Amino acid sequence: MTTDRCQPGWEERARILVVDDLPANLRLLREILKKQYDVLLAKDGRTALDLVASHPPDLILLDVVLPGMDGFEVCRRIRANPDHQDIPILFVTSLGDEAEENRGLELGAVDYLPKPIQASLVLARVRNHLGIRRMIREIKRLSARNEMILQSAGDGIIGVNDLGETIFINPAARRLMGWAPGEMLGDPLESLVERSRPESGRRSQVSCSTWDALSGGGARQVARDQFWRKDGSSLPVEYTINPIVEQERVTGAVMVFKDISWRLELERQEVAGMASRLALSALLETGLESITLERQLEVALEIIFSVPWLSLMKKGALFLWDEEQQVLEMRASSNLPPQQLVTCARVEPGRCLCGRVAKERQVLFAGCVNHLHEITYDGMEDHGHYTVPILRGKTLLGVMTFYVTPGHQAKPGEEAFLATAAQTLANLINHRRLEGALEEAHNRLHHMAHHDKLTGLPNRRLFEDFLERALALVQRERGRLAVMYLDLDHFKPVNDFFGHETGDLLLRQVAQRLQGLLRESDTVARLGGDEFAIVLPEIQGRDAAVLVAIKVIETLGRPFKVGPHTCRIGASVGIALFPDHGREQKTLLRNADKALYQVKDAGRNDYRVFADPEIEGTA
Repeated sequence: MTTDRCQPGWEERARILVVDDLPANLRLLREILKKQYDVLLAKDGRTALDLVASHPPDLILLDVVLPGMDGFEVCRRIRANPDHQDIPILFVTSLGDEAEENRGLELGAVDYLPKPIQASLVLARVRNHLGIRRMIREIKRLSARNEMILQSAGDGIIGVNDLGETIFINPAARRLMGWAPGEMLGDPLESLVERSRPESGRRSQVSCSTWDALSGGGARQVARDQFWRKDGSSLPVEYTINPIVEQERVTGAVMVFKDISWRLELERQEVAGMASRLALSALLETGLESITLERQLEVALEIIFSVPWLSLMKKGALFLWDEEQQVLEMRASSNLPPQQLVTCARVEPGRCLCGRVAKERQVLFAGCVNHLHEITYDGMEDHGHYTVPILRGKTLLGVMTFYVTPGHQAKPGEEAFLATAAQTLANLINHRRLEGALEEAHNRLHHMAHHDKLTGLPNRRLFEDFLERALALVQRERGRLAVMYLDLDHFKPVNDFFGHETGDLLLRQVAQRLQGLLRESDTVARLGGDEFAIVLPEIQGRDAAVLVAIKVIETLGRPFKVGPHTCRIGASVGIALFPDHGREQKTLLRNADKALYQVKDAGRNDYRVFADPEIEGTA
């Protein structure tokens, strides 16, 4: 069975080589050892050396006096082989010569066993030296492992003695700092991290932390500092320094440091990302504000310029695409000179940077004023541009352009952010246009629902709404109001003789004459067919209403030129007054209608005020 000699308890079956020329001694030692160990026997030095080579023992009991080759020579030859230098060798001898004992120890023996042999002493010393060997091997193993860890560690590790002098530098530290193998050993740690600093006469934070640790101040940890490499470049680091304490005395310190460039870059990216998200969120929030599109675009420029990580001058413009005119129109700008506001007010597709972007629908970067800048003006300074299309799918909505200092190099992150901002703006612009279209459609539908399609006058529904509001107003102010119902006389023959198209044109002209006759505060509506209605708010009284009725009859009594035809019609008007003839809408309308029918019954082309005993006059 193979014994794992690296595990605890391996000495229980350790292999012991006994070398003695007397068989009795060999038998005795084997009897003593065999219960706990595997025992190999050799009668002479040559046999012993062969067994050591073929079956390396864990411990050797070696007689000094041997035939041919004495024990001292055997010991010397075993120790000459590097693979066998750690095998404990105990001389077994009856010699009591101190000089001989010293000679054996100098050759590499670890102890002596006196003859005559005592079993308890043999077992005790074998067990002790096997234990010592095991501990030595474990220490070496741990040391090798620790050395491997130190050498393989990704962090830089520097060890110093109690004077602050460097005694260990692992490969990672050399790589991070740019030192060659073996370089800087023995130098003060301060010189390793200070030697390339431009200032002189200063002690670095590292140095102070090191001396704190060496002075018994305990461990030190620094989350962020800057070391200087051999070539003079800086290295952002975090590090810890721990003192090495032996027998209550500080004998050195170990510094472990790591490159935190990646962490700082992540922090920078996180800050930039947060700023970008806040800016885009602010852009979206402009869509919730009750501001004009032009103001929204101005705010968008301000938001983009506020992003701290963008290398933009606070100078630029936003254009919107006029689909009908096929041209870019500048709708917002920042810090552009007056002459540029004029020369770039309208840009055709393909002209200058903005026109090219409008035509090609791709981001365009220019690091300076070059041949692409077709629009120039006196005194124009050199500059660069990010010019970005504002697209909704494949539809061009506009272009935004931002100035950069001449010589600026395009950065993918900047271009990506501006493209995202352009997409956000495209959504906002499209939303605004949809809102405008919806509002226009709503207004159109509202107009259609409340106005006569033929004449554009308010219809019955809107007329009654106007009348209701007018009544509420005059009631509060204790004023007067007149309602008129109006029918066209002799309109049906026009329709029958000349056709409905001529009749429709005639109705439009009637509506125009009535609108031209009345005040801005008055309301005229077409109720249907040849019926019209008028509201006269804030009227002085009956006489004023009668005067308006007479003007209406006279105006509509004049001939109408409708295409090639001349048409003559008349008008019959019924009048009801608030509060004389009613205080409610329904009552006033009913009474005005009654007055109208009194006119029709009396022969038409005249007016009547409700409750008048007879027609007041002939128009």
